[in-house]
Amino acid sequence: MKGRRGQPSLEEQLRAAAEAFPYPPTPDIARAVRGHVSTTVRGRARPQLRWTVAALLLFLLSLLAVPQVRAGIGALFRVGAIEVVIPTPLPTALPSQEPAAENPSPPPAATRHSTPTPLFSVLDLAGETTFAEAGRQANFPLRLPTYPKDLGPPDRVFVQDLGGPAVILVWMDPGHADQARISLHQLGNDIFGEKTVESREVLEETTVNNRPALWVRGPHFLRFKGRPDDDFPEPARLVDGNVLIWEDEDGITFRLETTASLEEARRIAESVR
Repeated sequence: MKGRRGQPSLEEQLRAAAEAFPYPPTPDIARAVRGHVSTTVRGRARPQLRWTVAALLLFLLSLLAVPQVRAGIGALFRVGAIEVVIPTPLPTALPSQEPAAENPSPPPAATRHSTPTPLFSVLDLAGETTFAEAGRQANFPLRLPTYPKDLGPPDRVFVQDLGGPAVILVWMDPGHADQARISLHQLGNDIFGEKTVESREVLEETTVNNRPALWVRGPHFLRFKGRPDDDFPEPARLVDGNVLIWEDEDGITFRLETTASLEEARRIAESVR
C-alpha cells in the first residue's frame, strides 16, 4: 500500500530500515494486523488481534531504539500536547569507493535494545483514584462531557505524573464490565505525547468547537514524557480504537478514545464542559 503522493507505507519504510540493521527476518506483521482489524469488537479488541498488534508494536519500539531510525522520524501533525509521527525513509548509503582492506575488521556486534512492555488497555493504567482526588491533584479544572445523556459520571479515574498531572476518565460499557465505552484524557501544557501511526491515510483533520482537531483511526501506540528533549520513560500503550484530539482555549489537550464514528465523537467532544 502506498501513502499519499506515492510515499511508501509504514510497512515498507520499516522493512527498508530493518534491512540496514542486524535484525532477524521479520514476518509481515502489518498485513496480518490489517487483516484482523475487521474483527475488532466494541471496546477492547479480541485477544488474537491484541497480540498481533502487540507484536507490531514491539517491532516498532525496537526500531525506535536505534538512533539512525529515530533520526528518520518526522512529525506530521501536532495538536496541543500530542504529536503524531510516522517513520520516514532513511537515505540510501552510497557504496564506498575506497579499496577493500586486505584484512578487514569484523563488523561490530549488534547492540540489543530493550523494549518496554506495552499496555493493552486504558484499564491497565496505574494511579487509579477518585474524581474528587483527581480534581485536587490536577493543576487545571477538570471537565466532563454531557453527551450522551445517559453517560453520567466516569466509572474509573486515573491520575499520572507525566512531567505534570494527566487525568484519564473512563466510562465502562454497561454490557461488558471489562470493556471501556469511552475514555477521555485531559493533559496540561507541561506534558508531551507522541503517537506513531502507520500512514497518512489513518489521519483526518477536523474541528471541535471551531478549533483544529485530529481524528486518528485504528491501531497505533501512544507514549508520554515531561519535556520535548526527554526520552520516553513510560511504556507505550496500544490503542486499538479511534481517537479524537483537540485543544481548548485554555491550553488543555483532550484525547477522546472511542469506537464511535467521527460524527459521534465530535458530538461528545463539543459537549465537554
